[in-house]
Amino acid sequence: ITGYRCGVSDDFFLGGENRPESGALPRLLFVGSWIERKGRRFVVEAFTRLRGEFPGLTLSVVGAGIPEREVLDSFPAEVRDGVGALERADDRALREAYAGHDVFLFPTFHEAWGLVLLEAAAAGLAIVSTNQRGPGEILEADRSGLLI
Repeated sequence: ITGYRCGVSDDFFLGGENRPESGALPRLLFVGSWIERKGRRFVVEAFTRLRGEFPGLTLSVVGAGIPEREVLDSFPAEVRDGVGALERADDRALREAYAGHDVFLFPTFHEAWGLVLLEAAAAGLAIVSTNQRGPGEILEADRSGLLI
């Protein structure tokens, strides 16, 4: 198929022009339904802990499938101001989300595969993922992703 590499649209292969300046805090991104099997609990726990150390840290949840308020209610009140959520995202919004973030979170524990993982890699994001069958086969630990 013309315009696709490894199943990902060429539109996702971005140059990183929106990456932060040296020393800036990374912007975290989670893409997917805001449900437990996608690792929602891990995102909340990790972000809450990291936000305590790095008060300016931000997280975006894209394609949550539920209203932003419900996503925000998953987090302790003291960190909610660092979280944003989109219930749905079309292709353009999704590409912009990848381009505007630095670290992609894929904490699933029931999925062996996710196209979002390839999209994030194509967009040049650092990837943090659980070491499930799919991510563990796609990512090389400590080289192309941090497997936890």
